[in-house]
Amino acid sequence: MLINSTINVNNYVAQRMFRIISNLAFFMVPLLVLFSCDQWGPKQDDVLARVGNNYLYRSDLAAHLSDRLSKQDSIQQSQNFIDEWARSKLLYDKAMINLDTEQLTRIEKLVEDYKLDVFAGAYKQYVVESSIDTIIPASEINRYYEENKAVFTLNRPIYQFRYIALPADNVETSTIKKSFINFSLEDKILLDSLSFQFSKQLLEEDVWLTEQDLLSEVAFLNKENLPQYIKKSQFFEIKDAMEVYLLLINDYRNNGETAPLDYVTPTIKNILLNQRKIEFLRQFDTEIIHDAIQSKNYEVY
Repeated sequence: MLINSTINVNNYVAQRMFRIISNLAFFMVPLLVLFSCDQWGPKQDDVLARVGNNYLYRSDLAAHLSDRLSKQDSIQQSQNFIDEWARSKLLYDKAMINLDTEQLTRIEKLVEDYKLDVFAGAYKQYVVESSIDTIIPASEINRYYEENKAVFTLNRPIYQFRYIALPADNVETSTIKKSFINFSLEDKILLDSLSFQFSKQLLEEDVWLTEQDLLSEVAFLNKENLPQYIKKSQFFEIKDAMEVYLLLINDYRNNGETAPLDYVTPTIKNILLNQRKIEFLRQFDTEIIHDAIQSKNYEVY
């Protein structure tokens, strides 16, 4: 239910914003350009264009140009921006003259609603980021995992493995192989010191990777021969004319099994953090009204 609540809240916000932005789509470009530039006459800056009492300045243009453009592209983009600015101003002026009062009132209401939503949303985000503790204790993660294991069913196999590819003529192959198999702290340090000799390596065996990752990382694996190498804690050494490949599958989970805790921990953290945010915003919405009433800043007549 909590996951569904998160989805519902997000869907509601997304749908509301989509309706507002859809209604404003035709008018937002002129409005954004209109309010980004000074309307009240020339200032201490080079004037590039004028439409009625509205002026476009060099500084306005500079803010929209990339310094990585060639001279020709810069000229073309500048002209396009100036034309779009003029078109927006002209369309706005035409709208003010030709749209009837009812249409103008409706549009102004949409603009005002959009402005309120944007500012309110930005402030809520600021309050949430300033107030919410983003640290999720391990005990809370474990409890959620145990209570919702059925949710965390894998839809594809995942693997933990270590892998090294090195040139076939490497004189330290036997030492590397021994450290690769034992993999103690001292062995890891040794392998790290010799890593410049490896063609490829993947030694973070606590990381879960998908079958696609496994096939792309390990040169000699393919869909056909994969099953014969998926054996837990069994070491494989494969040689060809150019390289030696060392592989050990540390652990794996098949499709349909419950995902291991460490694999879904980031997901659980996000779920629990979103729950905190939803609960915080629910209280925040209530308290902001209560505080306004208490301070007599909000009254209903």
